[in-house]
Amino acid sequence: MRDAFDVIPPGAQVAVIGTPTTEQMEMLDESSIDPQERTGYIADVHNQHELFDYGLEIIFGRFGCSKVVVVGDLVDRSIDVQGGLRVLQTIHDLGDRAILLGGNHDRDNAIQVYNYQDWIGYKKKHKLPDSGLARELQKDKNAHLAEMIKDLPLYHEDDQVFAVHGGLRNRSVEETKRELDKVSAGEKGYRVAPILLIEGGNDQDDWAGDSDKIIVSGHMHMQKQTADMARGFVQRIRLGSLSGMLRIFTVKGTQYTFSAIEEKGGKILTL
Repeated sequence: MRDAFDVIPPGAQVAVIGTPTTEQMEMLDESSIDPQERTGYIADVHNQHELFDYGLEIIFGRFGCSKVVVVGDLVDRSIDVQGGLRVLQTIHDLGDRAILLGGNHDRDNAIQVYNYQDWIGYKKKHKLPDSGLARELQKDKNAHLAEMIKDLPLYHEDDQVFAVHGGLRNRSVEETKRELDKVSAGEKGYRVAPILLIEGGNDQDDWAGDSDKIIVSGHMHMQKQTADMARGFVQRIRLGSLSGMLRIFTVKGTQYTFSAIEEKGGKILTL
């Protein structure tokens, strides 16, 4: 009987005559699972907790995503400390439903918490202030949030998407991965400075020359840019935006959505 059920395709409607066995019921349950789940992408939250909460409602509610990938800069190094704690707690509470990638602001907070000596020279060179959020993350009550940004992954890849905060190195997904893997494998992880790929000096405007995957990035804060098109489908998505706005991209198979939300006059608008 097992062989007959082995060929049930996902999503098929099957009638079982008589009382199905436990094994048959398990296989019927497995056949009803959609093998392609929708994933949402968002970037450059920069402590904007109200916009972020609304964005997650769109991602998980309106579009029915199973998980969200935050493509760097969830937090900010200077503005709205309490907002930073709130967005970190939100990601913590989402558990496996959320993937947080390292961005330059996430890194700057992690350096100050775990590697302050390296931060001193970097902040002097770039004339940056110490982070109020980093000070809060050093408190025992926020230790679980500090641990979240200690060793963040620097890219996320699946069958359809390659996501990285800054962009590609030399239009190459593979070269980008090699460089970021070296950084991640180092003694201090990504808590070093500077890292061009998550800070600037990257190929924001270039396609991947060695991959047909959708390239999703943040970092570059733009007001009007939406989505670029190539070879008949979306290949380059830049989610970075100005303060007061968040862009949202979702993908499931060949189905894509691209939207934005903006805070204006105390109200959040869907664009």
